Amino acid sequence: MSTATVPQPAQEGVCDPGQALLDADKAIQNSRDPFPELTLGDALTPCTKPRSHYFNPPTAGDGDGSASLAWPGMTAGVTAVVSGGTYAVDTDALSDFATALTNAAGYLDDARAHALDAESEARDAVARPEPDTDTSDSQGGGSFFSGFHWSDPMCTSGFGNTGIASCSGPSSYSTSSFETLRTAALDAVAALTTGPGSLQDVANSLRALASDVMDCVSVYNGAESGAAAAGGGSFGMAAWGALGILMMASSPLGFLLLLGATSAATDPDLTKYADGDLADVLDDLTAVMSDADLADWVKTDLLRIAILVDYARRAGTSRETAAIETYLAGVAQRLDPEISKKLPEELTTGGGRVVPTTSLTPMERVVYYVSVLSADVAARRFGDPTDLTLAVHGGSSLTIPPSGRDPMAWGTSVPALRKADGTAADGEKVDGPLGTASDVIRYSDSLKAQDEDPSSGVISIVRTTHADGTNSWMVVVPGTTDWGLGGTNPQDLLTNLQAVAGAPNDMESSVVAAMRRAGIGPDDPVGIYGHSQGAIVASNVAADPTVNEHYNVTTLLTAGGPTAGADLPDNVNALHLENGADAVPGLDGAPTPRTPTRTVVTVDTTGSDLKGYPHGSLVYADAVEGMSGDPAIDAWTRQLGSLTGTGEEGATTSAFVFDITRNTTGAPSRSGSSSRF
Repeated sequence: MSTATVPQPAQEGVCDPGQALLDADKAIQNSRDPFPELTLGDALTPCTKPRSHYFNPPTAGDGDGSASLAWPGMTAGVTAVVSGGTYAVDTDALSDFATALTNAAGYLDDARAHALDAESEARDAVARPEPDTDTSDSQGGGSFFSGFHWSDPMCTSGFGNTGIASCSGPSSYSTSSFETLRTAALDAVAALTTGPGSLQDVANSLRALASDVMDCVSVYNGAESGAAAAGGGSFGMAAWGALGILMMASSPLGFLLLLGATSAATDPDLTKYADGDLADVLDDLTAVMSDADLADWVKTDLLRIAILVDYARRAGTSRETAAIETYLAGVAQRLDPEISKKLPEELTTGGGRVVPTTSLTPMERVVYYVSVLSADVAARRFGDPTDLTLAVHGGSSLTIPPSGRDPMAWGTSVPALRKADGTAADGEKVDGPLGTASDVIRYSDSLKAQDEDPSSGVISIVRTTHADGTNSWMVVVPGTTDWGLGGTNPQDLLTNLQAVAGAPNDMESSVVAAMRRAGIGPDDPVGIYGHSQGAIVASNVAADPTVNEHYNVTTLLTAGGPTAGADLPDNVNALHLENGADAVPGLDGAPTPRTPTRTVVTVDTTGSDLKGYPHGSLVYADAVEGMSGDPAIDAWTRQLGSLTGTGEEGATTSAFVFDITRNTTGAPSRSGSSSRF
């Protein structure tokens, strides 16, 4: 048995377990033994300083316009960093500044030219003849220079008089004094025109600074043009990767961790959301791992995954998200060549668009493939999907086709809820407006906590009717409540995989159908919120071109979700909340873009007394309670308040709460994966 040893890092204190695992992965791949021993202890030694920028959590001054944020009443021990939004760079102003610097350098060049002209004149100057010592001449009139005194112009020129003897007072003219003054003048001009601190030196520095400023302009322009599409491909949602699959295969705890429910292992209140026996879930994943390429991945990665899971589980450094991103990005690159060979030339997106497979990122392609395998496993267990049922609390039910047949149900008639007299239906009264990000998160958590039926998912469409009779809306999508594949509850692992791959999924179809069912008008302002899986779904819906053609989506809020690939249009003002110790936001292998319309708040709760795993929705709610004091955040909060009627006299708030059920044939399907593309 061979040993694949990770090379010792050059610097003391490796702080990047994600990169360490990738180094180990390379060593494994170079080993000829199919079952190598792996030594990772040295690679994952405790560290005192970061190894790479990508591993570090965002901090103020990282070069992306980030800034630390604190506000009155902020939970003790919590820190926050804001980036994006109003911190976008005004590149026109920078260009103007560079031009001003260049112009100033030109003025200094002109001054230097004048100084050199003066130097030339000084060198060509001829000394006046010295007067005779005799004070009388042949004419008896006395000498022409008798009593002549010369004040050195260098003494009053503003250049100073250091070292110039004639500046001590008037002196009688002589040839020797002329030469002394000429030498002093030439020395002064030389110092003014060449060398450190000279006009030439300062002009060169200004031009260099102008060049650096223009380089920054190019970088910022490039970042802005590429940020929206970074990792997004044509899908509008980068994949969080198949790491969750591997986690399940290697460790139930790790699986629950990276899919947002790690706390279920220690918090009895969360275990009720699990559907069935975890052994059944692992059986599903075993079937998925029967694929040869993924099986090889599991075989070589189990130890590394276990180590990374343990690192993330401890969640004590606020660097867990970055470590996951680093590891997943590298693994996706390794798996992509073989996975791509198994995919067709075109794939269908969640909104129903057909795009070239090559337009996807490596992570998207890998997870799309895993999602197809998972759908086949689900069909063999539960049967083929037949339809989705949307049952509004206190009202009637609606059936729509599954997402595989009609993505987002655009091809299906969805009538708005009406009372007997034909007017808009009443919803459930909501106590108090959802005026802050924390309010929205807590409301979403209450939906999940009050949903006592694990066989169905739940979403809410919150309507605010303003005093003038107009309506605005907030769509609320909680996170995963079922850890199986393809059962009756679509808020499950299968949806996680499909949503992050940008593939059609039942939750996105259900959310859009519920928006239509609630009666949202085409001009009504709409906000969307999601946590964990809900963050993925909310981002996909907000980014979908067809959704934006039908609805006026203005606001997006996400918490604890991998949202890096969402290609959001400029009309959507997004606020993304991420906890550095929460592994889930890093599952797409890329940082969330920072743009003028996308603000990211990265909190660190590791030093606080907040209870629960950092991914928990209530941890996020507590961490951002009362958040204010940043222009982008304050503007976003005001926009949310206008949607929900905060502080508005005469505004009323109600909600349409939907239970979502996935229906299947019940008879195990024999279809193979090839039939799913």
